[in-house]
Amino acid sequence: MKSIDTLKLRIELARANLTLTEVARRLNIPPTTLGSWVRAVHPPPADLSDRVAAVLGVAAHAITADA
Repeated sequence: MKSIDTLKLRIELARANLTLTEVARRLNIPPTTLGSWVRAVHPPPADLSDRVAAVLGVAAHAITADA
């Protein structure tokens, strides 16, 4: 499973026009956790890439690191 690319995540979050709080709620994670991913403080778990992509309305490859 490919890891989530933080820059791509930030871009897709902006395109989705959703708040971090709303995305975190939909993922059932604390907003602070999502915020730490966006700021690249902590890497997002690769196993969540499909769920994150679904919430953002994009394919998983849109937010994952290139091979």
